[in-house]
Order: sequence, then structure tokens, then C-alpha cells
Amino acid sequence: MKFKVLIILLFGATQLSAQLSEKSMSLHLGTGLGGLAPHKSSTTHLVMGPSIKLEAGVTFRTQGDKTFQRHYKFPYYGFVYSLNSTGNEPVLGNIHAVNIFGSIPFYRADNPISFRAGIGLGYHTKKFNKYTNHKNNSIGSSLNTNIQFRIEKNFQILKGFKLNTGIGISHYSNASFTRPNLGLNFFHLYLNADIPVRHFKYPGPDTTFRIAILPYSIWEHSIVVFGGLKEVGNAFGNKYFVGALTIQSSKRLNEYTSIVGGLDNYLNFALKETENKLYQEGLFATYMKHFGKLRLGISFGGYLLNQPEEGKLIYNKVIIEYHISKRLFTQVLLKSHVTSADFFGLTLGYQIR
Repeated sequence: MKFKVLIILLFGATQLSAQLSEKSMSLHLGTGLGGLAPHKSSTTHLVMGPSIKLEAGVTFRTQGDKTFQRHYKFPYYGFVYSLNSTGNEPVLGNIHAVNIFGSIPFYRADNPISFRAGIGLGYHTKKFNKYTNHKNNSIGSSLNTNIQFRIEKNFQILKGFKLNTGIGISHYSNASFTRPNLGLNFFHLYLNADIPVRHFKYPGPDTTFRIAILPYSIWEHSIVVFGGLKEVGNAFGNKYFVGALTIQSSKRLNEYTSIVGGLDNYLNFALKETENKLYQEGLFATYMKHFGKLRLGISFGGYLLNQPEEGKLIYNKVIIEYHISKRLFTQVLLKSHVTSADFFGLTLGYQIR
């Protein structure tokens, strides 16, 4: 009875979403075949067998009702659940993950080749345990961040039916919130069946006359406050607060791109524990792409004071930014030293001008 009620609710939600949305919508179900790709020599012992991935999700395609959608060639977005067998079930178990993703076409077409990026959470059925699972030196927590990248393409097979193919990488880690945290990388080849619920209608040329009124020559100044936690030492070590006050200036190059530069000021209690250094300072530069209120950015910086250890002068950040109002915005931020995650946290920003 409960299963029937769940099916009815899911079907009703799907139909309601299709009715309310003017965007195309499809359901997809498929699989991926690949394997674990160790990025450190200390994790090669974890490679045992092939990895099989099952996934089911919902995909929407924008119809150009906003200017950025036409600029980015009518991007896709959606939600997906996946079950990832690791190929080493006794040590790594299996991974359940949920993701939200966006996919940007390389050219305008009904079925283009697209670049897809997603972020979400992964639940690992087996993690490190110094007594029962000491060989798992990559994952120290059950819940981890999941980042996915994929090149994909749809093929029209029959009316109302498509095949989605692609190649991609999935990364799992907790950004040093709990150790060990070497992380796991998986490569997969994908084959999905896409069943349209609302067909995509390729819009005609945009005939709306627009006048650019954005003051691109003006720099905007903001203050950003950051907070996160980091574990130090070996597994089951203490967690320490890492906070930051960032003063930054940004300039819009055009409607869809901006550059940002600024000064990061960190209070790093984890570094205080390991190196007896509490305060860090660094200069950074960021490249941002705009998708309406949503912005995505990649940042590179260098320490002016108290680098964490020798050889780690440069740091980088991946930023997902959402503008709540004209002046207030928030970010999900992952700070790393090249491929070694430093910490993960949330920010709140206020635009002064």
C-alpha cells in the first residue's frame, strides 16, 4: 500500500512539474561502466575490479526565456540519483549519491554535445575504521561531497525516445572535515535512455531589442564572511574552526562574465594547532560566469603571510555563488591546494557599492 502511494505521489509531482514548467522535461534511466582511478600511489591498493553505476533522474532544458539561456545555447539542468559500485565492496562498499547538475551545449542544436557539471552528496556504505576497515585510507566519513564532470550527447532513436551517452569523472571527498580524506575518483562511460515528458521546441531567433544599460566600467566592492570546520592530525582528530573575512572588488566584463580580485584574511585554528600560526593572509583573483542570479567561479591565490607548509604557497577556490538580493549574496566554497582539499564552507557577502 505504501509503495502504491509513493508511486502515485511521484507521478503526481512529475505531472505537476511538467504542467508548471515551460521548459522541456525528460526522465532518464541508465548505467555507467568504469573503474576507480587512484590519484595517489597510496590508494592503488584499493583498485580491485570494475565499477558499475546505475542512475535515474530528471532533466530540464531551458527555452530561452532569459537572455543568459540563449547566450549559453539553451543549457540543461536537473537532478539525478546514482548507485555506484566501487569494485572493492569489502573495503570501499557502495556509494549512493544525489546531485544537481547543469549542462552547457557547445553549439546550438536539438541534440548538442554538452559539458555537464554537478555537485551533491554521496553516502558511502563503508568508511575507514582503524579496527575493522583500516585498508580504506581514502574515505573517513559516511557523508561526502560529490563533484561530477561529464561530456555527453543525446541521440534521437525513435519518436519520443533518446539515448544519452557520455564519459565522465566523479570525485568524492569531505574537504578534510574528517580524516582520512584522500578522496576517490571514478571514470565511467555512460549509456542512458531518455524519455521526454515535455518535448524541447527549438526557439526561433531572438527578435527582442535590448539596450545594454549595465555600468560595466564601474568596480563593485564587497565584504564576504566565511566559516567552516577542518580536522587535523590522523583519523578521529579534533575539528577546528576556520573563519575568513574577504574584502574584494569585482568588475563586469559583459552581461555574462566578471573578474574579481581581493584580500583573504583567515583565522585558522587548525593551523594554530599544527603550526602555531593563527592568522593567514592571501591575495586572489577570480573568474566568474553569470547565469542570472547564479554565478560559478574559479579562483587562484597566493599567501602573503603564513602559508600552511612548505610548497603550499598557491591556493585555489571553487565558488558557487547565489545573489539573494541586489546587495546580499551567499557562496558554497571549496578551498584547495591544487588537488589537496583544505576546507569546505559557506559564506555570506554584502555588496557595499
